[in-house]
Amino acid sequence: MGGFGLSLSLFVSLALAGALNVKSTGRSNLRKVQPKAGLAVTLTSSKDAYEEECTKGSLMPMLDLGAKGTIVDVDETGEGSVMMKASNGDEAWVPLRSLVGFENWIKGAPNPGPNTSGPNPGAPAPATFNMFAPAPAVDKRPSDFMSGGCQFSGDAERVKHGYTRQAGMTKSFCFLHCRKTSGNRYFGLTKGGICFCSELPIGAKTSKKMCDTVCSGNTAEKCGGIGVANVYTMMNCNKAAPEHLAMERAVKLASLYGSIEGESCAQTKNNACELNGSTKMLGTPDECKLACWDGKGADRCNGFSYNSVLGRCKFFKDVIDGGSDDGMPGTKVFKKETLTCYFKQLGYPY
Repeated sequence: MGGFGLSLSLFVSLALAGALNVKSTGRSNLRKVQPKAGLAVTLTSSKDAYEEECTKGSLMPMLDLGAKGTIVDVDETGEGSVMMKASNGDEAWVPLRSLVGFENWIKGAPNPGPNTSGPNPGAPAPATFNMFAPAPAVDKRPSDFMSGGCQFSGDAERVKHGYTRQAGMTKSFCFLHCRKTSGNRYFGLTKGGICFCSELPIGAKTSKKMCDTVCSGNTAEKCGGIGVANVYTMMNCNKAAPEHLAMERAVKLASLYGSIEGESCAQTKNNACELNGSTKMLGTPDECKLACWDGKGADRCNGFSYNSVLGRCKFFKDVIDGGSDDGMPGTKVFKKETLTCYFKQLGYPY
C-alpha cells in the first residue's frame, strides 16, 4: 500500500485514528437523559469549567454559577449548547457540558438500546464501529460580529416577530440567538429590545443619531429606534484544522461509491487500470476507494473488484464495459459471495 503516496497514508491514518476515538468512547460516559426543551437543569458551580466550555463553544458566560432553570431550546451542532432559562428570568445559550450531569455529553450519542436477542437479552446493545468514523465536528457557525452602523430596519413583519427577553436585550444576547440558525449572516436591534435575524443585508445606512434608544438589557448599548436598527454582521473566525479537513474529505470520497455484492466488475481486455504502476492493491475496501481517487492514474479509475478473502482489490477503467448480459466477446463477470464490485457514482466534493 506504500506506493499510493503520502496523501493516502494520511487519510488512512486519520480514518484509523477516528475509529480509535470512537472505540475509546465508553458507554459509561453516556447520560441516559438526553437534553430537551422543558428539562430542569443546573449550571455548574465551577467558574473555570463554565468559562472553559464557553470558550470551546464560542459562547459568552452570561448566567450565574450554580443557576437552576429549564432548557428552552437545544442546539447540538458544534460543541453542543442549550438555551437555558434561569429561575430569575435570565436566558442564555450555555454549553451542554457546563450543566450538572452532562459533563461527559457526546455529540450524537444515542441512549444505549437493549438487546432483544442473543446470549444476553436486555443487555445494552454493543457498539458498532466503522473504519471511517464520522469526521470530527467543526463549528461553522459565526463566532463573532462587527457593527454595520444604524440602518433602516425594513421588513415590518421581521421586526414584529422578533426575539425579546424578559430580562432585557443586549447585542450579545441577540448574536447568540441568531447564530444558532444556519444561514443567518446579520442581526439587528430595534425599538430598545427587539432582536431580529437575517440571511441578507438588512437596509440602507442612515445617521447613527437616529439609533438613539438604549438597550433594555444594557443602557451602555444602543438598540435602534423607530424604523431603524443597530445592525451587525456575523462572521466565523474559527479555522478548521488540516486534520479535520483531510478526514472530512476522506469520508466524503469513500461515500461516493456504489456497489454490487456477490460479483466482480466486468473483466475485459485492456480494461485494468494501473495506479502507481500496479492494477492491484492489498487493503480494505475504504483504502481501495481512496486509492481510486488519489493514486497516480486515478483519473482513469472508475472502480474496482474487491476480494474479501484475499483482502485485495483490482482497479478498472470501466466497471461495466458493456455489462455481462450484452453478449460482447471478452466481457465476463465472476459471481462469488466473497466478491464485490465498487464503482464511482456521479458527484465530486470540489
